[in-house]
Formats: sequence, C-alpha cells, structure tokens
Amino acid sequence: MINKLARFDLEMVEQPVSAVAGVPALKALKQSCSVPIAADQSVYTLEEAHAMCSSGAASLLTVGLHETGGILGFRRVAAIAQVFDINVCIHGVWETGITTCASIQAASGVPNLDDGNQIMWQLLQEDIVESPDLAPNVGKIPVMSAPGLGFTLNEDAVGRAAEAYGKKNGLEVT
Repeated sequence: MINKLARFDLEMVEQPVSAVAGVPALKALKQSCSVPIAADQSVYTLEEAHAMCSSGAASLLTVGLHETGGILGFRRVAAIAQVFDINVCIHGVWETGITTCASIQAASGVPNLDDGNQIMWQLLQEDIVESPDLAPNVGKIPVMSAPGLGFTLNEDAVGRAAEAYGKKNGLEVT
C-alpha cells in the first residue's frame, strides 16, 4: 500500500508496522519502499532510539516528552538520532498547553527537528493555559520568552478541570 501511495509524495509514513514486530520489521519495510518511514511506538528509551537509528530501520523518529521521560529524555533521543543524521518530530498525546509549552522549549535547541510536529491541547474542551496563545500561526508557534516554560495558568480553568475530574471519579475536590 505504501508503494501505491508513494506517487502522492508523502513526507513519511508513521509506524506502519506493529511496535511489537520491532526493528527487523520496520527495516524490511523501509528497504522495500521509497517513502520515508517514521518510528513512533517503537522508540521510548535511549536504548530503543539507538537500536532504531543504528539499524537504519527508520528515516525519522516521532517521539514526545511523555514517551521519552520528559524534556531531558526527548533531547537525549534527539541527540542520538542526530548522530545518525535522522530527524525527530514531536509526537503529541492528549495534553494540556503545559505539555505544548514544554515540548516547544525542549525542541527549541534541537538542530535535527523536523517540521511535522504534533500538538493536541486544542482537542480539549477547555485548556488550563491562559497565555501565551498557543494557536499556530502559519503552522508555527514561537518559543516562549517568559520565565520557566513560558506560560500562565488559568486558575479558574484548573478549578473547573479538578471539579470535573472529581465528579467523574467520585471524589470531593475542594
């Protein structure tokens, strides 16, 4: 199927085989098609990143802060990929704007960052980040310049989220 889709000039195909199948399956697939192959669910640890990159099984790593253990873990995986001339892109998960801000800060100094990054705070009914505005402008969000991760919490939204969580889970939130 990937070879049939190749005529559409795909940027990449993300994790087209089961992560359980591992490096050998991804490598065999990469060798059989011209479309770049991205490893996603196959890479969480530094060891997995090294194995994936050194084997030549992936053209790109799609990893996030949650999967790699935070900002430092993401940057370490990116550094391993850079050694093998492989780009990384940020993988989004169900997240608030806090993770989006942390991801932007983590990625800001990564020289092998691809342009196919994911964010998912916008899928929430309401986010708990008040500022900055995290809506992409022409597909980009600037690096924050405020202290820390560069955001301000919306305390009222945090309260509403805590209340909704408590209701759903039978907890009293004060």
